[in-house]
Amino acid sequence: MCPDEGLAESPLTIVAIGTPATSAHVGLVRISGSNAAALLRTLVELPDDRCVVNTRLQLCSFDLPCTLLWMPGPRSYTGEDVAELLLPGNTLLLGLVAEHLIEHGVAAGLPVGQAAPGEFTFRAWRSGQLSMARAESVMQLVHADSDAALAAAHRAGRGAWHNSIAQAAELTASILAIVEAGIDFADEEDVVLASASDVVNRLDGLRKTIGDVLEACGGQAFDDQRPLVRLRGAPSAGKSTLFNVLLGRKRAVTMDTPHTTRDALIEPCAFPGVAAARLADTPGGQERDVIGEEPDLDIWCVPCDEVIPQGIGGLVIRTKSDVVDSLNDGLRVSAKTGEGIEGLRLAIGKALQEAQASSGASLMSARQHGVLERIEHVLVEARELSDAGDPAASVESPELVAAVLREVLDQLGAITGDVSPDDVLGLIFSSFCVGK
Repeated sequence: MCPDEGLAESPLTIVAIGTPATSAHVGLVRISGSNAAALLRTLVELPDDRCVVNTRLQLCSFDLPCTLLWMPGPRSYTGEDVAELLLPGNTLLLGLVAEHLIEHGVAAGLPVGQAAPGEFTFRAWRSGQLSMARAESVMQLVHADSDAALAAAHRAGRGAWHNSIAQAAELTASILAIVEAGIDFADEEDVVLASASDVVNRLDGLRKTIGDVLEACGGQAFDDQRPLVRLRGAPSAGKSTLFNVLLGRKRAVTMDTPHTTRDALIEPCAFPGVAAARLADTPGGQERDVIGEEPDLDIWCVPCDEVIPQGIGGLVIRTKSDVVDSLNDGLRVSAKTGEGIEGLRLAIGKALQEAQASSGASLMSARQHGVLERIEHVLVEARELSDAGDPAASVESPELVAAVLREVLDQLGAITGDVSPDDVLGLIFSSFCVGK
């Protein structure tokens, strides 16, 4: 969980492993807090200024080679005094070092403890080093599984769509001011500060701004960003057999009888340059959407002895190359012999990376995406409440419209961090790794 007790400022100096629990040459232990210097000075030679030094960590029975990155606050990630210890990357060793650091600090009378999930980034947000939106992009960066996803996470971290959210908040505030002024002058029959049509037009502009942000992020939440590859083709074109080969296991039933596949199957599948994608096997000859979303790439399976249909898009491959010959009009593959399979994997990976790179999308978290969708919904309600029938008349239900606009402001504040209840903060930062 994220730091408790109303997320109040804590005097605790926190310690955690900052690298994944896998074998590596180098691992990292991170420390942050006002007592970081006092904790380390008895263990290593600690300079006063910001620096990187090679030293040795002498802790309990350990005498370890260590590279120390010392970053006094406020010029650090968390805004506090931060130290990062680069040590031999044995997971057990790193755990013992973190444990002994905490025990050493407690024995010395220092408030030192284990970091909670996401607490380093939480402290960065609390100290003003990161906005809420940028703090959430850290999680997207950690989980990026392709070059394109990594680039999208970097764009989110640089605020690719955050300025649009700020503009939406300003526009919402201006509409709210107009509506509330109309309420104040409700007794003045001849005073119309803003007509219903003017408010409706402004609300339409606000909805467009929100819609543009969602579109710029690919229309999907971060949790659903794994690219989707769909296998298409006529019945008995070899789709299900190819599906099993690309997965590396038998998942789809394969028979010589046409229409064996009656429902779509979607499974995780990796391709070169794209560590986490999804592969869909679809029933042959069905043009209707059977997977519920638009794929990032269509793979058309056409047997070598058949004519390639006109007007199909995506990547065309010639299946069953072990059975019949074909003209050189497509990538030849055989699920039986393995011919062309590696080339197909490379082609799919390249196509997915090119598609993601060309989209220029920035990732957003599922929470952010859900908030913006709710805002779109309530803005429709505000528009209906504002429409008085007569374009020149005042807003029909200004009090209700004002209440909806205040809700929109609160929702936008939940994205930027300007309005963040404790339960929202806990939801955001509890999904982080402990050392982030």
